[in-house]
Amino acid sequence: MRARQVCPRVSAADDRTVALVEVGDLLCDDRRMFAQTATFQDAYRPRVGIEGTNSELKRGQGVAHLWVRGRARVELALVLRVTACNVKRVLLFSRQLSRKIESQPLELFCFLVPATPD
Repeated sequence: MRARQVCPRVSAADDRTVALVEVGDLLCDDRRMFAQTATFQDAYRPRVGIEGTNSELKRGQGVAHLWVRGRARVELALVLRVTACNVKRVLLFSRQLSRKIESQPLELFCFLVPATPD
């Protein structure tokens, strides 16, 4: 009986320890295994991007706590915060792109310089 007190999913029957498994546990395991497949990840990718953007707006831009009232003011506050989020993304992207360009050898960009006749 001590096993039953320690773990509610274990019962002592005929001097043997038996683990009780519920159908919900098996379904959760199946769902976790399916979530690891490439098919699921490809189908779920757009949602992940949208949820990431929503989280960035809520936490990074404070969309969850607006200090204005009224539909017009709320819409203006949201437009400004979404614009700020997009400006931050563009700046981050341009900084990463400039670092990548700086790290590349000049030979890769020889097509930008007009060829001089020899």
